[in-house]
Amino acid sequence: MEKFLIRHLSAIEAEKNELIEKYYNDPSPEKKEVIELLEGYIHSIEKLLHGGVAGSACPFVMVGSQVEVQDLDSGEVLDLRLVNPFQGEPSKGEIYYISPMGRALLLKKLGEEVEVKAPGGIFRYKIIGLKGPS
Repeated sequence: MEKFLIRHLSAIEAEKNELIEKYYNDPSPEKKEVIELLEGYIHSIEKLLHGGVAGSACPFVMVGSQVEVQDLDSGEVLDLRLVNPFQGEPSKGEIYYISPMGRALLLKKLGEEVEVKAPGGIFRYKIIGLKGPS
């Protein structure tokens, strides 16, 4: 897991500016939110590395994680994978980590509830399954 995290951290740091420039050209509250999210994510991965990585357990949702969520209103269960916007295929249950759902899930832990503010409304989910990146 440690080798993966080092490669992952390097890739996220290298792609951060390109991602911001491509998807958030103009200053906006959303751009600021994504920058803060990415900086927090990088810090969390660094902290995980410096604290020592115990086994292959994933302590929180990361880019590449397989996440099972339950809609708290309908009970529907979704199986999702958080991916980089440069690599994912949303038609296969992959969601970009900068999407409203991805931003809500990133860095959350198993059992946590999240609120997703999307163009279609506000949705509430509970994380009921979590597998780390492979």
